[in-house]
Order: sequence, then C-alpha cells, then structure tokens
Amino acid sequence: MRCQIVGAPTQRRPVPVGSRGEGRLRFAILGPVEVTSGTESVPISRPRHRAVLAYLLLNANQVVSVDQITQALWASAPPSTAKSQLHAMISTLRRDLALPPGTGSGIETAMGGYMHSIRPGQLDLTVFNQLVATARDALTSADWQTAAKCLRDALGLWRGPALGGVKAPYADSVRVRLEEERLQAQEFLIEAELAMGRHIPVLGEVRRLVDQFPLRERLVMQLMLALHRSDRRTDALQVARELRHRLSEEQGLDPGVLFAELERSILRADPALDWTRQETQVPVDEGASLSPRVAARQLPTPPAIFVGRDAIIADLETQLGANRAFPVTAINGAGGTGKSALALLVSHRIVDRFPDGQLYVDLQGDRVGLAPLAPSEVLGRFLRALGTPPSLVPDSADEAAALYRSMLSQRSVLILLDNAVDVGQVRPLLPGSLMCGVLLTSRRALSTLDAHHLKLGPLTEPEALKLLADCAGKQQVSADPATAQTIVRFCEHVPLAIRIAGARLSGDAGLSMAEFGRRLAVERRRLDLLQLDDLAVRACFQTSYQALGGLDQTGHLDAALAFRRLGLLRVSHLTPPVVAALLDASVEESENVMGQLAAARLIDQDDHRWRMHDLLRLFAIELADHEDPPQQQAQALQRALTCYLGAVRRSSSLTRPGQSLDGEDELADLPYADLIRMTSAAEGTAWLESERANLMGLARQMADAAEPLCRFTLRLSTAMRMFLPLRGYLADWEELCVLSLQVARRLKIRAAEAVALMDLGAIAQRTGRLTDAITHLNNALTIATVDGHVSTQAGISSYLGSTYAAAGEGDMTVAAYDQAIALRRQIGDDASTAITLTNAGIACTAVNLFADAARYIDESIKLKIAGGNRHGEGVARIVAAGTYLAQGCGEEALSSVNIGLGLCQEFGDRHNVWIALIVRATIHRHAGRRLDSAHDAEQAARICRENGDSAGEALAVRQLHSANMLTHVAPTTDRTWYPGLAWVIALTNLPCPTTASQI
Repeated sequence: MRCQIVGAPTQRRPVPVGSRGEGRLRFAILGPVEVTSGTESVPISRPRHRAVLAYLLLNANQVVSVDQITQALWASAPPSTAKSQLHAMISTLRRDLALPPGTGSGIETAMGGYMHSIRPGQLDLTVFNQLVATARDALTSADWQTAAKCLRDALGLWRGPALGGVKAPYADSVRVRLEEERLQAQEFLIEAELAMGRHIPVLGEVRRLVDQFPLRERLVMQLMLALHRSDRRTDALQVARELRHRLSEEQGLDPGVLFAELERSILRADPALDWTRQETQVPVDEGASLSPRVAARQLPTPPAIFVGRDAIIADLETQLGANRAFPVTAINGAGGTGKSALALLVSHRIVDRFPDGQLYVDLQGDRVGLAPLAPSEVLGRFLRALGTPPSLVPDSADEAAALYRSMLSQRSVLILLDNAVDVGQVRPLLPGSLMCGVLLTSRRALSTLDAHHLKLGPLTEPEALKLLADCAGKQQVSADPATAQTIVRFCEHVPLAIRIAGARLSGDAGLSMAEFGRRLAVERRRLDLLQLDDLAVRACFQTSYQALGGLDQTGHLDAALAFRRLGLLRVSHLTPPVVAALLDASVEESENVMGQLAAARLIDQDDHRWRMHDLLRLFAIELADHEDPPQQQAQALQRALTCYLGAVRRSSSLTRPGQSLDGEDELADLPYADLIRMTSAAEGTAWLESERANLMGLARQMADAAEPLCRFTLRLSTAMRMFLPLRGYLADWEELCVLSLQVARRLKIRAAEAVALMDLGAIAQRTGRLTDAITHLNNALTIATVDGHVSTQAGISSYLGSTYAAAGEGDMTVAAYDQAIALRRQIGDDASTAITLTNAGIACTAVNLFADAARYIDESIKLKIAGGNRHGEGVARIVAAGTYLAQGCGEEALSSVNIGLGLCQEFGDRHNVWIALIVRATIHRHAGRRLDSAHDAEQAARICRENGDSAGEALAVRQLHSANMLTHVAPTTDRTWYPGLAWVIALTNLPCPTTASQI
C-alpha cells in the first residue's frame, strides 16, 4: 500500500493576470484560502470573492445553485442585487483564474448555477480526504506504518484554521466540521503510533491535545494507554479521574462503556494492554483483516411455548431464504402480540442458512425506564462481536457503520434487531450485502425502510385457547372451556396477556378458572391481574404511551391527552367528528393526532374509523384518573355525547319529517351537535345503523353516571323511539327504556318516568305481553295525569287503544283513541294528531271497525300532507289501502298501497315496507292476480327473514300459500301471535270475492 506524499508549502510570489506559466493551479482552503500556480501565488481581488471561491471549492465538481450561494453569502437577508453581484464576482474570479487552454480547470455555468471543476491533486481538502481514507484502510489491515505515513502527510497540509480570511455566514459551521476531521486524523495517527510501540514519543502530542480538548474521551483514553505503557499507571488513573470529574461537573454525565473498560484494565494491570512487537508483525497485503474471522452466536434462547402463526412463519422463512428479494424483513405490531418471540423462533429455525453467525440486539425501543440504544453503541457491540479490537472501533457512527458494512461484505450473518424505535435507529445497522439477512421487530411500521413488512395482530380464538392450555394446563382448560373462552376474550387474544393469565392459573393451586374469570370481569382490576413478576400488560402499554410526543406537528394537540380522552368512551369504534368533540378540536387536527396514536399502535385504524381495544381503554382510564381533573373528563364526555345526540336527532328528523322531539332546544346552541353532517333519510338511517351498538353502549355507560351525563340515556331513549322499533330492534328498545326508567326514578323526573313506562307498555304490547302492557300504560297514565302532562297522556292513551285492539276489545279501542285524539287537538299539535289518527285507523282495522278506520285514516292523511310528513303519509296510505279493500274498493286500495310503499322505501322503513307488500299481496289475491300476489308475499318473507322477524315471516308465508291457492287459508283468530299487527291479520283474513278472475 502506498501513500501519496504532499510537500510542505513554500514561499510564493504573486503572479500577474494572464501569465500563469506552465504550472497547474492548486487551491488551498486548509488554512488561509490560497491559489497558486507552480510556486507563484494567484491574487484574489476581494474577501467576498475568496468566500465565493471557497464555497465553490467545498462543493468541487458539483453544481451549486445561485440560491445556495446566495444563502451561503448573505444567509436570510440577501440584498436585492444579490444575483447581479454574484454574477459580477464569478466574472472576476474567472478572470483572476484564467489559464491557457489545457493547463487547468475553471468555473463553469451549468443548470441554473455554477460548478468549479478540479482535477485530482488540485485541492488540498480532497488530497487530505484521500490520504485519510488510505490510512483508514491501512489501519483496518493493521498496516500501522503506512497509516502513520499517510496521516502525517495529511496533517501536514494544514496551515492553520480552515477557510482563513473568509467571512461569510457559512464559514463557521464548515470550520467546525473540518476541524473535527483534522482531530480525527490526529487520533488515527496516535492509534497507529501506539500500535507501533511509540507510546513515549507520542506522549507530548497527546497531552497537548487533551489539554485542548479535555472532554474528548478517545484522546483521554489514548493518553491513559500511553501513560500505562510508559510505566506511569498512577498518572493514567489520575487522567481518568480528571475526566470523570469534568464530565460530572460540567455535563452531569459518566464516561462511556469503553472508557470504563480501559480504566478497569489499568487498575488490574491487565497484560492485554501491554505493547508487544508482535502487534506490528501483521502482513500488509490487501486481504489482511482487522482481526481473525469471528462467528458470533448471539441469539437468545427461543420461546419454549409458541402457538399458531403458521402462515406468517412460512412467509418469514421464505423471505429470509436464499432467494430473498429484500435484505430486511420487518415485523411490526402492538405491544404484547409476540413479535420478539416470533422473531427468535424463526431465527433459530434458519440459523443453518447463515454459517458466519448471528448478531442480536435489543434496541430498547419499548423498555420502560430505558432509553433506546444509539446506533453508535450498537455498532460498537457488533464490531467487537465480529472481532474488532476495542481500540479500533471508530467513535464516529458513520465510520463505524462503514467498517461494519465492510466486515460483513463477504459474510453470511443473520442480524436480529429487536424492539426498534424508528428508522433512524435501524438504518446504520443494516449490512450492505444480500449475503446477510436482517430480521427486525418494532411497534411502529417502519414503512420508509426498504423491507418486506409484516403486521402482527392478536391470535385467533383457537390459537388463544391453545396458548392458555399450554400455559395453564390442558386439563384445567378442557374442564371448563366456556370460562377459558371468557378469559382469552378478556385478554383480547393478546399473547402476553394470555401467558400471564396462564402463569397465574398454573402457579396458584387454589385459583380456579371460574374464580379467575370472575376477577377479570371487574374492569378496574383487570390490568392488575394481568401482571406477574417481570411480565405486565400495563408496562407494555406504558412504553408506547411514554413515546408519544407532547404536541403534534402542528403544535395544537397533545397526543398523550388524546389517548387518555379516548378511554372515556365505551364504544366499539370512533369517527373523526366524535373525536373532534371529545378533544375540543377541529376534525383535521383530530385526524392528525389519531394518526400518531395509530402509528404508536395505541389504536387501530380502518379507513376513517378508529378502534381502541378494551385493555388499552382500561389503561387510558387509569391514566386519565391519575392525570386529568374529573371536571375536565366530564366536560370532554359531555361534548362527545352532545355530538352523538345531535346526530341521532338529525337522523330522526330526516327519516321522520315533522316529528317533534322533546328537548331539541337543549342542543340548539352547541356547536358539537352539528359536527356529524347528513342530508338525506338514507344517510341518516345508515348512520344510525352503523352507530347503534355504540349508542347502546353509551346509554349503559351513562345510566350509572352522575348528573348531567346520565341525562344522555333519557334523551337518547326519546330520540331513538322511532328508529329502533321500525328497524325491528325491540330488545335494544326495551333495554334503553329500562335504563331510562332507572335514571328517571333516580333523578325523580316523573315526566321521564311516565314516558319510559309508556314505551315499555308499547314494547310489551308488540311482543304479546298484553297484561304487562296495560299495567305499564295505566301506571304511566296515572303519573302523567297527576302531573298534568297532556302530551304524555295523549301518547299513553294511543298505546292503550292499540293494546285493546290487540286484545280484540273494539269499544275500548275507539274510546281510548278518541281520548288521545282529543288531547292532541287540545295541545294544537297537528303532527302528533296525524300520527295518532293513523294509529287509530290501524287499531280499528284490526277489530274490523272499517268505517271508523276510514274516518281516522282520511283525516290523518290530510294532516300529514299539510305538515309535509311524507314518511307518515306513506304509513297512513298503507293502512288506508286496507280500509279500501275491506269496503270492496280494490283499485283505490292498490293505488293507495303503491304510494305508501314507495314513500316507506324512500325513508328506509323496512318494517312498513314488508307490511305494504303483505297488504298489496292481499289486494292482488282478491283481484285474482295469483302471480303478483305470490311475488309480493315472497318479497315480504325475504325482508322479514333478513330482519330476523320470524313471526312476520310466518305471516308472509301464510299469505304466499293463500296466493298459490288463490284463496285464503283458515283464518287466524289468535290476535296475540303478532301483537300490534292485528290489523294486517284482520285484512288477510278477509274472504276473497267468488267472482275474482285468475290472471
């Protein structure tokens, strides 16, 4: 290996412009900025011109834009004439540096900027870099003499501080960088001198450098080693104590690991520190290596218990096979999903593919109380594991990474990087060759990394149960499979949680599956139970939470606060408007911060909906209780509940135009009630369907809350009174009414109590419990009458009328409805009067009082048309069709039912759609249109089947049989088999005219 020698600078004299002679221009910036031609100096006109020349030389052979040069010269305050000044300076420099053709290079204009072209050896900085690079190669191959020679020549190029005479904004930072490179070269030279046994001659220079840079650990370590080898061990230890004192006093830090190792070795007089002549007897050929080829075997023990993931394991083994497309395979997923266990399992299964060893490191990206490892520290560990002597491990992360890649370039090594925090931590640790394989785990998806990416989620239920059986004992799990299912669901199929549960069950002989399941059911205790020894679900979540930044990139929202807020809502998913209300922010700001939480694996994202798992929600609640005042939590909840309730009421108004809802004015002035936008009945119905489970969950949650949050349950019950029964969700409606009754009685709100009893009566009537219905309704009527709530009395009387109709009591039906209608008229509420008239028509049809029914229905239709209630008009016209048919008016009946059917379809009222189809099937049958009748009956049966309405389906099938026989089956007299629809039964029981012709 040869080293280029650059002679010492000589005295130079100025050269006039145009007389450059035969010499080639040389440029020097490692000291005062100079240009020479041979032994002659080339004068540069002005300081600003030297600054431009130096900047172009720093970027030699590269195009530098005008904007870059302007920024370098004037920073952020360039003059308006900057471009013209720059053009003039470049022209002057070209004149100053003019050469005869072929004797040198110059400044060229190219691509919107300038480029200073130079040849090898023309610029002292490039010569310096080449010499240092050669020395580095020599150090790697232990050719100490060549390294020392190159480094002395490189350092001889320096004539003082770099960029001397240049005063420009860019100069100071460049000087610092170049000075650092100079200092590193001096350290390399000392390294080579020490390796050659020149510890005594080098002492003075090292001492001078340490005095100049007292906190530079590498220099201090070199001084300590030189003193130790000079039989001055006491002085070496004193130097160590001085560094420790300075670091502690000035920066509050301790020295690094390598320093501590050297200090301990000096203390015990480790013979390995002594110099021997053998150190210099290393062959100096190109193939010489820094150290013997070492095959590291660093993989930890694989997991003893591992369940499932068969497809993912197969994929990983393929990706890390001989024909791998990517050198890196990255597994990401939430904490506790078993990423590390999976990576270790696969790594052990494929070790034979990597004969030169395995490197492993826990990067500590998710360790509570531990900072993520710096790449430089990991590179040092890996280099030492690969056989690099500690004294030759570079301090610079870039240099260490380069050496690491060089050492792996001809090796087949598997590298397992566990628990990475981000791409910046990982990228320096990647080899440069496909001969090596890298398996990486992280919580965040490191998507900017060129890798094969896999996301790991929870186990399937069969896998979760098998893992529990393996950890807790197969006999215990098989003896109580139902409780085992409950336990793994409480653990949300997360492997870490299941392992802890299994360990608790196997480690406590007195703890039964049933008892442990009961304990886990208590939400506030669940995270405590999922903690054992050094395993804890809570700690796993804590690291992700602590990694959240304070404010998001826009500086508006605190991601940690957002996470705590999300735990307040017991819902299956969240949408942007609800999150915006919860956080009191804009939808855009909320989406930004939710993106941070999703990236941290604290929530799951699916399009524009987010889901927080129950265990994370419990963790968020704990944090909120600890960090947030109760009043702030209540205010956040109130905003979110207002958002939900505003949307429910808007949906109801779209699907039931003209309907009045109690308490609408309570939300009129709150902006959160308008966050969820919808413009049509279809949109309103779709939103209610998608959010029904959430709304029911919130009703349960708020029923036990304090004032005013518990009132949400009351208001929701009122707002959902139409949607739930119309869509056939009777169980939800009944549960909501029971919750409302409990809240009303706790708060002593008698009006709300009467409404809840009225709705429970309506549900009992519809489900055939007529005695319960009459009891509930009479109790409700008593409360409403005593308190003088006329509107509530009218509603209760209407329900009593329909209940009496279901029981076949015609006179009591008419009496109850007449009272209800009179009360509605007394109030002056035309919309409610129209609804009551429709219900009266339905009830009278059910008891064959067709004349009364027609009277009620005709008046109802007129009021609904006048009030713009098109949905209500549709229902009324379906009932009117029945009265027309009963009176022998088939054409009028068909016209009326077609109008009603179209309107109910428009508003998504599937309940009344199938009723309309049954009515129309009956009309067709009476007219002898067998095929049309059968078609409508089949459609009605299908809708009932989709709705889960078995009784309605039975009625449709009965009508289908009638259509096929062009007659009717034996009339049903059991009016309770489908309460509330007795009028439809009565209609289908009507005998067909004997004169009907078959069509």
